[in-house]
Amino acid sequence: MARAPDDGHGHGAPDPPRDIRISVIGNNVTISWAIPPMQGETISHISFYDSRRRKIAIDSSNNYKDLEFPITEYTICNLTKGFEYIVKIEYTNRGQRSGVTEQLFLMKNEPDPPIDIRINVIGKDAHISWAITPIQGETVSRISLFDSKRSILAIDSSNNYKHLKFPITKYKIVNLTKCLDYVVKIEYSNRGLRSGVTEQRFWMTENIVTADINTNVAISWTTGIKEFFSVMSPSSSVIYETDIDSIIDNSRLVKYKFNTRTNDLKAINITVINVNSKDGGLYKAKKGEIEDGCSLLVVTGKPIKPTLTLQPEHPFVGDNITITCSSTVQRWPAGFKTSNLRYKFDGNLRRDTKNNTVTIHTLTKADKGTYIKCQATDDLGKISIMSNAITLDPFYGPNHVMLEPANTVLNVLEGTTLGPIQCTATCFPGCKYNWKHNWSGQFTPFPSKFISNQNQNLTVPNIKRSQSGTYLCKVDHSDAERHNKSCISVVVQYGPEDVVLQPKIRVINIMEGATLGPIHCTATCIPRCKYVWKQNSTGHFRPVPAEFISNQNQTLTIPGIKRNQTGTFSCRVDHSESKRHNSTDVSVNVQYGPEDVRLVPNNQFINVIEGSTLGPIQCTATCNPGCIYNWKQNWMGRLKPVPKEFISNKNQTLTIPEIKRNQTGTYSCRVDQTESTRHETTNISVNVPYGPEDVVLEPNNTIIYIQEGTTLGPINCTAICNPGCIYNWNQNWTGRYQPVPEEFISNQNQTLTIQGIMKNQSGAYKCRFDHHDGKRHKTTDLSVNVRRRQTNDKYSLIVLLSISLGSCVLVLLVVIIVVFFFNRRNRGNISDREGTNRSALTFSHSSDDCGTTAGDAGYIDIIDTKENASNSHQDHRTFSHAYDECASAAVDDEYTDLTDTKENG
Repeated sequence: MARAPDDGHGHGAPDPPRDIRISVIGNNVTISWAIPPMQGETISHISFYDSRRRKIAIDSSNNYKDLEFPITEYTICNLTKGFEYIVKIEYTNRGQRSGVTEQLFLMKNEPDPPIDIRINVIGKDAHISWAITPIQGETVSRISLFDSKRSILAIDSSNNYKHLKFPITKYKIVNLTKCLDYVVKIEYSNRGLRSGVTEQRFWMTENIVTADINTNVAISWTTGIKEFFSVMSPSSSVIYETDIDSIIDNSRLVKYKFNTRTNDLKAINITVINVNSKDGGLYKAKKGEIEDGCSLLVVTGKPIKPTLTLQPEHPFVGDNITITCSSTVQRWPAGFKTSNLRYKFDGNLRRDTKNNTVTIHTLTKADKGTYIKCQATDDLGKISIMSNAITLDPFYGPNHVMLEPANTVLNVLEGTTLGPIQCTATCFPGCKYNWKHNWSGQFTPFPSKFISNQNQNLTVPNIKRSQSGTYLCKVDHSDAERHNKSCISVVVQYGPEDVVLQPKIRVINIMEGATLGPIHCTATCIPRCKYVWKQNSTGHFRPVPAEFISNQNQTLTIPGIKRNQTGTFSCRVDHSESKRHNSTDVSVNVQYGPEDVRLVPNNQFINVIEGSTLGPIQCTATCNPGCIYNWKQNWMGRLKPVPKEFISNKNQTLTIPEIKRNQTGTYSCRVDQTESTRHETTNISVNVPYGPEDVVLEPNNTIIYIQEGTTLGPINCTAICNPGCIYNWNQNWTGRYQPVPEEFISNQNQTLTIQGIMKNQSGAYKCRFDHHDGKRHKTTDLSVNVRRRQTNDKYSLIVLLSISLGSCVLVLLVVIIVVFFFNRRNRGNISDREGTNRSALTFSHSSDDCGTTAGDAGYIDIIDTKENASNSHQDHRTFSHAYDECASAAVDDEYTDLTDTKENG
């Protein structure tokens, strides 16, 4: 049922599509519709849904289809029989979209047309009824009316047709024209499917006369025409004419009798002589275009001789057959009413009769010879003559199709002969045999050279593997489209062949700990090959453990492979039905290393005397495949390759003749595996001992004079040794050398410092440099002269004496002398505090006068302290020189010490 929902476009939206028609043919449906012609481009938009209103793709990719006008038909393929679908159709024109019309339909073939149309004319109205086959879902009858020229007529004021929902199956058409003939057409639709059309002709008159063929019949009616009219036959020929008050005789028409002397011209009475089929029809009075008054003559005869049809035409044993008796009412004019014929069947049969059919269920061979005939009777009781009889002779077969030998699967070795295989069956009246094979993927007939015995026997000599497949014996019935078949599966056995390992590698190098495989062993065998993996790792082959085998023994996988699994792996393939076998091997080399990297001699540290030979030092390791050796030396913090002249024995051996001290360092042997990025390194530390050399004292003095109570040092003793020197300080205070007490030694015995040095610590000091090997040493000597400390009493006495002696000269002179004395004294103290940087200069200046004019004591001593320890070597040399020049003139008891000490500070 079509509906046009509001599409929201407003008042100006075009009308929705109409008159949607659905035609189902097989699994395809053809949909047609009508849209009003419009200017501009008009495009129909069709979409498709299932019964749950889920959208369905119309073609392979789209859920809709756009069709440009004038196309108003579309076919959708491959729908499911018996399913309900919904189609929705709309269209657009100049940007405006119409309303949507939707139609529900069932994927079912066209319903049967309406039957038993009955028409009853009452006055100007035609009362029409009909019958339709009840169907689930909404069923709508459609009735339309046509005139005798087949032009459609409006049934009511505006429509040319009328829709009536089931169960309404009758309708009254009013205000029809008397004495005209019409045609009514009735069809119905259900779920989008339209039935066939049934049409029925009728005449608008209640005056109906029935007559048998070859009889005379009187026809009468009245007319409202008073004069000058004609009485017409169904063939439109004039039977007679009238004038004002009489009938004008037409003696040529001997077919009809009428009273020419009647005074009532309006009362028409005619006798039709010896009625035949052409006499049937409408007799009427006519004046010009005016027709008024009529009578319908219906000529009847016996129903024609029935015919019997058998469905199926050639029934087989086991079929349900339907025998139909068909006859036709002989009634003119053609199309007048529907006569419900009744049928009677005759014959010795078990039957289930319904109207004009009889059904025999499950035909058997025993029904052979059964005859059937029938008669028809119309609604007037007229009985047809008896039909011709049919006799049943049911076909059967092909049945019991059998192959000998009766195997479903036949195994045969390649190169031998298959067969003969015989095919037999039972058929009536006869069987036809055909052998087929599907060697190429589809069944094709066997070459005739393999067939014998009226196509029943099959023999294939020297059979090949390509001839494996299904062999089909098809048995056809000789007189019908019936067949049966029997199959045998022929397996041509061969192999094993083409034994292949995947990957296709004959030698596999694999690192220890990695996973070997999967290695797939494949071969060509029919039936399926049997696979066995074996390994030769100990000199003979043994089965590979089951945990390494999978995929029906075809696949080898060894996770975490070990070096002892190196060897040959063999895949042996056996034929399951014969003694044939084949095999293929793969060699597996488990690589490992470098391991056990060692140096020979196995020392981590080597001392080599400068000038002697280092080595040979041999680097060894365990690798599979072989190792690659590289020697490097840590030179200035960076590893550099050892020069080639020191390397031998395929880079394994290091030898350095006449080694030098600058070749001290770490030597590294790196071992690489040739097939991987793995490497290991081992080191040896090489020390080239030398020294002691470059012995130096800081400060660089061999004789030091120092005042008692001050600090000697620090005096640093340095030398160059490898490994580092061993230092020892000794002193000769008492005439022989003894170790300097530990409290005066620091900095790993290198530094001598004596605070508050005493007079008795004067003497020779010796720094000894020993090499660690105890075989080499050097010494350097230092002479220390400690002077006693001088007090200030003697100096003060001299000053006071000088003042007393001078007091007698002039008081002013005494004052000047005293002031002069104190000023000089202050300058001396300031000079002392300026540090040792000026001491050497002062001493050098004083030494020019050899101590006799540089003050009462004769010279100024410079005390060696931490401050003056940092003075330059020049200062010490100056000091030593000054002492050498003036030492003989200086007497310990006759000098005044102006050195800055804690006391005068």
